[in-house]
Amino acid sequence: MISRLNVAAALVLLSATVSTTTAFAPMTTTQQYNAMSTSTTSTSTSLNLYSAAVLPNPFQKLPWNVKKEQERQARRLKVERNQLF
Repeated sequence: MISRLNVAAALVLLSATVSTTTAFAPMTTTQQYNAMSTSTTSTSTSLNLYSAAVLPNPFQKLPWNVKKEQERQARRLKVERNQLF
């Protein structure tokens, strides 16, 4: 009976062998194109994931920063209101 640990070790060894073998094989133009398009897609996807995972800034809740932000918002509204008339 083969234990799960032996199966897992065999799978890791197999995947390492396959990745090493394909790393040294020359790529065809189709493989190069697919590799380039995949890398740009994964980069843009990772950027989207990064922007979704950004944590809120804890300094924004400090009283003096809240006051500054309210003053900025008031100035923006005043400028926008003046542009309308």
